[in-house]
Formats: sequence, structure tokens, C-alpha cells
Amino acid sequence: MNSETYLKKLRSVLLENSSEQQTNEILSDYRDFFQTGLTEGKTEAQLCAEFGPPEQAAQELLGSAEDGSEKSGTRKQRLLCVGLSVLALLVYATFSFISSEIPLSASIFRVPAPRIVPRLFTPEAFRG
Repeated sequence: MNSETYLKKLRSVLLENSSEQQTNEILSDYRDFFQTGLTEGKTEAQLCAEFGPPEQAAQELLGSAEDGSEKSGTRKQRLLCVGLSVLALLVYATFSFISSEIPLSASIFRVPAPRIVPRLFTPEAFRG
């Protein structure tokens, strides 16, 4: 099999399962792989054998692309979770520091505390 036949088969399989842009990027990479291999003295048939069947190569490429996007999504979720946790700790620490620094006499409203006297055990409570 030569490089053009390999790339045509690879393209047809990739187009069934991926976008045109992604397919073109992969094919461009494979063209580069073929050029590099030819400059190293390998034949097109040897390179095709190294790459494996186009169907298998496409399946592996698309599978790794999907795994990468899932890992990326999971990583973004973890980073978001860690970031929000750090933010929550900073807010908690800030407000607990501020509230501990303000004396009660410096309150804005200066409302006197109500005088609550428990009347449960007074003599009047037992008289009925």
C-alpha cells in the first residue's frame, strides 16, 4: 500500500466519526510522518505497516481525542472546585477576622441589651 491509498482510506474512516477540521489536521500530521519516514530511508509500505490498518489508526486516534477531552473536562472541574474552596476559605477567614476585631461597643446601632430576667423560679411562679 502506498501513502496516497493509506491517506484516502484514513480520511474516509475519519470523516465518518469526526469533523472536517479534525480530519484535515490528522491527515496533515500523517503526511508529515510519511515525509519524515521517507527521509529516514523507509519505504511507504514499511511506514503503512508501522502505522497499522487505517481503520485501527483512526479508531485509536479518535479514542485518544475523546479521552483527552474527558480528562480536560474533569481537570477543569477539579480546578474549579479547588478554586471555589480556596475562595470560600478566604472569605470565611476574612469575615471571622473582621468580626473578632470589632468591639461590641463600636456597633453601629448602639442598642442597649435587653434585660432578661428568668421568672421561672420566682416566688410568684409558685403561688399559682
